[in-house]
Amino acid sequence: MSLLRSERIHSTLLALYEDAYQRTQETKKLKTPRSGLTPEEQFELKKKAYMAISYECGELLYGLARSNDSKNIVEFGMSFGLSTLFLATALKENQGHKIITTEYFQEKADQALQNFERAGLSEIIECRVGDALETLSTNLPEQVDFLFLDGAKSLYGDILKMVEPRLRKGSLVVSDNTNHKGMEEHLAYLRDPANGYTSTAINTLTERAPGHHEISIKL
Repeated sequence: MSLLRSERIHSTLLALYEDAYQRTQETKKLKTPRSGLTPEEQFELKKKAYMAISYECGELLYGLARSNDSKNIVEFGMSFGLSTLFLATALKENQGHKIITTEYFQEKADQALQNFERAGLSEIIECRVGDALETLSTNLPEQVDFLFLDGAKSLYGDILKMVEPRLRKGSLVVSDNTNHKGMEEHLAYLRDPANGYTSTAINTLTERAPGHHEISIKL
């Protein structure tokens, strides 16, 4: 049986998704369009927002990491750690080494660390807090098997270039929210065979809306 179905991990995931739903409902009650918020108010909103992947996307990440026997994973943008839990579960089943994940806000990182402990996965997760361009610039594994991009969209290309020298043949690069504006250059790079990837778009179906992702394999 997959560890995703184990009581400890499954109950943690369900509780976090329920919390994410409740926070989303509370935000909607404010009835304040984000465009009308000051930069400071938008900053505070981001500190509280889950920005969670769907459960369907989580299962996709889990399956992909299992399929290429990932031993070392790098994640750009964890929020409260839902995606991290799916990836760490796969890593544990693969008898892997570590997932290095990043979060800009200390408050979110503190809560995520509690979530990892609750799920029993904290020993294989390293959380780096701050600007990912700095936190991921040193002390990465010699080989990275899986890179998940789910932070600021404008930084996808920069983070990829930092990690790219450590990607092996068969390593996976998964880019989330690829329907957002400004993703064209990043997707063009991954889809150009000259850059050493085979890449394709994929959607996950949810009750809310389709999730848009790019799955790229290092050749």
